[in-house]
Parts: sequence; structure tokens; C-alpha cells
Amino acid sequence: MIAALQEADRDSDTRAVILAGKGAYFCSGGKVDGFPDGRIVDQRAFADIIVDTVKAIHNMHKPIIAAVAADAVAGGFMYMNACDLAVAGENSKFGLPEIQRGYFPMVALVTLQRTVPKKRLLELAFTGDLIDARTMYQWNLVNRVVPDEKVMEAAEEIALRLTGYNPMSLSLGRDCYYACQTMNIDDAMRYADAAIVNMVNTHDAKETAYAAAQGRPPQYLGY
Repeated sequence: MIAALQEADRDSDTRAVILAGKGAYFCSGGKVDGFPDGRIVDQRAFADIIVDTVKAIHNMHKPIIAAVAADAVAGGFMYMNACDLAVAGENSKFGLPEIQRGYFPMVALVTLQRTVPKKRLLELAFTGDLIDARTMYQWNLVNRVVPDEKVMEAAEEIALRLTGYNPMSLSLGRDCYYACQTMNIDDAMRYADAAIVNMVNTHDAKETAYAAAQGRPPQYLGY
């Protein structure tokens, strides 16, 4: 999955990415390798790959949309949340059931705390209860809720709309959002100030203006 994300990010013809599951789950997380009797080195490797996969989603330079047509729990909840946008099937469920397996969603506490309110996040972690797609929408954790069979169609609709916009501005804007999350307000404003100047001096930003003035479709080159 990490390799596929990196390949898509390098591909100049790819403008947006959809992350989807196959089968009964979007992603059900996984059993910690060797738990409860395995070696620490194997369990650490399991934790490392979960962290690295979330990082790979964050490190994309293109919009990434989660298409959740089935349950997204544990690691799957983190992967969905790491995406920029999310479409959920009306029968899908979300949550952190690790406590019911005898352990706790340590990584999820870090990756989810910037988007899920404290009381909601700790309730999910403490109880292991799953919540439905409509509740996720009310919590502003998914963008759309559609019939299960329409999830990919809705995700593709969003992706196709995004591909019509200037890819450089989308990329630089996405980078700005995530870079500024860990900055204080002064540093974030300085970063955004410089990002504006960089953006308007790209070929594709200028091409958008030229094409509009000349009444023609823009020809984006990715720089």
C-alpha cells in the first residue's frame, strides 16, 4: 500500500487518489503480530508499519479520498481519517475496538486527536463501540454518506472534479495545510505567506489566468 501511494504520488498523470477496500471491510486493522505470546521485535514491526502507512497517506502531494463502502475500524479508521476527504456507505461502521481485544489504540490517539474531539475519541477508545456513518457525518469526520453501492461513484465524482483544477495549487495548498498543523500561528502565517508567492509564480497558476483571459481550457504542465 505504501509503495502504491508513492507510485501514484510520483506519476505526473495522476491528479487525485482514491483509497478503497475490498471485501467485507474497508479495513479492519490487524492482529498485533504474535500477540499475546510473540516476540517484541515482531510486535514493534507491526506497529512501525501501521505508523508508516499513516505517514505515507499524509506525505502525499495530491488529494486522496477515502471510499468507505464497508466497516473502517482500528487501523482502518486511522487510514480513513488520514485521507483528505471521505465518502462513507450508509451501512458502514467506524471505531476503535482494540480494548475489546485486550490492548489499546495508542497510535490512533495521536493520529485522531487533531480531528476527533477529546470526549468522542476517548469514548471510542475506552468502550470499543462502533458508530454509524450518519454519526460520522454529524461529527464532521466524513464528507458524504451515500448508499453502499454508490460509494465509489461518489468518490470518483469528487476526484474528477478536483482533476479539473490547477494541480500545482492543489498540491501546494495541501502541503500548506499539513505543514501548518504543527506550527504556532506566527510561523504558520509566515509559511502561508511564502506559499502564496511560490504558488502564483508557478506555470500552472499563470496558465489558469491566461486561459481564462483567452477563453480556452488551461493546459497544465505540473510545474
